[in-house]
Amino acid sequence: MDADKETVRQFLQTYPKKTLDLDVLQAAFASWDYSRFRPAVAALLADGSLIAVCSAGVDFSGLPRRLKRVPAKLFSSVTTIQAEAIQLALSGKLDLSFYYEQPLTVWQADLPYIRKLSAWLPQGCSQGPASLQQRSWDIFADEKYLLEEGAGLLKRLGLTTADLNICDQLDPLMMAVHPACLQKGVCHHLVVENKAPYGRLLPHLPDLPLALLIFGGGWKIAANLDLLPRQCGCPDGRHIVWYFGDFDWEGLRI
Repeated sequence: MDADKETVRQFLQTYPKKTLDLDVLQAAFASWDYSRFRPAVAALLADGSLIAVCSAGVDFSGLPRRLKRVPAKLFSSVTTIQAEAIQLALSGKLDLSFYYEQPLTVWQADLPYIRKLSAWLPQGCSQGPASLQQRSWDIFADEKYLLEEGAGLLKRLGLTTADLNICDQLDPLMMAVHPACLQKGVCHHLVVENKAPYGRLLPHLPDLPLALLIFGGGWKIAANLDLLPRQCGCPDGRHIVWYFGDFDWEGLRI
């Protein structure tokens, strides 16, 4: 019976839903007769791996017609993970529940990174906001980790970039400068949406009353214009921005 119990347990470990009907479970083991099936399910009910959904009633032998999976009992990983989390004093901000329903090897593969993240969390955010690359270096000594594999790690642990005090970094503006027009009290700038007009206008910039000719590249320009006063070296000046783009609804929204 123990072998049958473990066979059913393995099926339940991969079952995608929290609850299942007894009929579904019995259909998965259609080759078993009921005298073999019932003791295996009863054993999993007895050890808490399954819980009866009482409102669904029972079958002729008393087995619940609907069952709820209990991952903490179904997976042997749980005890090991919880013991190691206590032993290593892992941060309580980390949600380890994802690993409870995975093979222990998944936990073991992530553990070196989890330990680094846990060690950083208590004091790390007091350092102030940082870019994704900087924070990745702060925690993992690898500026690319959070750009790649680390994004999945944060999701598995129930964390977001906000929890790590990561701030968005605006892309630098692509622009050409007309220094003479930067000396005036009011600086006029022209944003063009496409590279073609940017290239055609660039040779004529010295003859135009424009301080900057800026390549917009679509919606990014709407946020990145905050960088304009600092990038052109006139943070306290008055800046007027003109926009030339496609005459369609998207261009009008920008």
